[in-house]
Amino acid sequence: MNANSFFSKLVFCGLCFSFLTGCDSIDHLPDTFRAAATHAPEAHPTETPSAGNLTTPTPAGAVITSSATPDPAQVLTVWLPPELDPKNNSTASQLFAARLKTFEDQQNHIQIHVRIKNASGTQGMLDTLALTRAVAPLALPSVAVLSYLDLGSAVRQELVYPIDSISSLADGKDWYPYSQDMAHVNQQWYGAPFSGDALVLVYRGDGINITPERWEDILAYGQPVYFPAADANALTILALYQSLEVNENRSINPQELNEDNLVRLFTFYQRGAQRGVFPYSLSQFDRFEQTWAAYNNHQTRWVIAWASDYLKSGNDGSDVIPLPGLNNTPFTLATGSLLVLTEPDPARQAASLQLIDFLTNPDFLSDINQAGGTLPPRISANHYASDTRKKAFVEHVSLSAYVQPVPGTYSDLAKDLNDATNQVIRFRLNAQEAAQSVMDGPQKAP
Repeated sequence: MNANSFFSKLVFCGLCFSFLTGCDSIDHLPDTFRAAATHAPEAHPTETPSAGNLTTPTPAGAVITSSATPDPAQVLTVWLPPELDPKNNSTASQLFAARLKTFEDQQNHIQIHVRIKNASGTQGMLDTLALTRAVAPLALPSVAVLSYLDLGSAVRQELVYPIDSISSLADGKDWYPYSQDMAHVNQQWYGAPFSGDALVLVYRGDGINITPERWEDILAYGQPVYFPAADANALTILALYQSLEVNENRSINPQELNEDNLVRLFTFYQRGAQRGVFPYSLSQFDRFEQTWAAYNNHQTRWVIAWASDYLKSGNDGSDVIPLPGLNNTPFTLATGSLLVLTEPDPARQAASLQLIDFLTNPDFLSDINQAGGTLPPRISANHYASDTRKKAFVEHVSLSAYVQPVPGTYSDLAKDLNDATNQVIRFRLNAQEAAQSVMDGPQKAP
């Protein structure tokens, strides 16, 4: 090997190491976790995963049991998103840190090492798992918090493993249907639901005589309802369309569009535009953050937003209802996060499964979701003992929620829906013409 080649490889390895470790130094962790990382035992040859274990996940249908005794002085590395970073001193992050410390105390031969990774995007949780698997497999975490939107890709890349055997998942009826759907891939649990979020309708209730339940109630007020009409994923438009398609089996027809239902969708937008409910200016918004900011700046009294935005806001002067569907019943799209098993060594998976089970305790899920302003994905975690109204809202929205399609899997359809909706609210197309334009477009339905 010549000097230039050797130097190039050395630089590449250094860059990879910096990427994997640079943003979460041990010095930034609480003392208990810093000590755990500092005194982690050196890997013993018998504990090193085989090449097969590093490249092949547990076969479909196989069950990982958690009855084995964890290795003495075992270190579990947990990757968390920034909102759970123990050093940021938020209530949610401190609750999570305390929960990990309790697990350490109960399993006194286990130490926990925390690292913080971006939740998504470049250098996010999924990308970093894939890079670590490729260049430093022994640095893979034992457990990670992963977005539902990344779970399918993680399974396809063999970065996560089934967790069907943990006791908290044994009673599927204790998890809201949408949270079960987001945690399953190929009929197996690949994640333990940790938090949820869903689209809702937020409004200022002063001057509202009755609690609106249907779109007819809302259209009657004739006040603008904001949503990002240029959202690249067309989530609001898609939710309203899918509310006409849903059936009792919780399935959405993934193969073809129904022209009659498209006409109903665009007739709704046409009527709303005529009454001033959907002004043409909505086409300038492409993110929910923008329309939520407009609501908080009193540019509108009604806004379609994420439940987490409402729950984190303090709710001053605002009311909220589950997003109404066009079939006169609530229907919304949801997302969330999951605890996933990322430990590739079968001999070390038992302790990781015990930790995931411990972190999905109903009382803990209740506390941390309330602290973080997210929806508890487990029915027995919907406590809100001092706020029965909020408890009822969480129940209502969670039971009306269906997992959103993964962005990028239906880009053509999203663009067609956006274009047609904006043409309708600008009075350039009628409902029938808009429906036909979508039917004629190159759809890739979710």
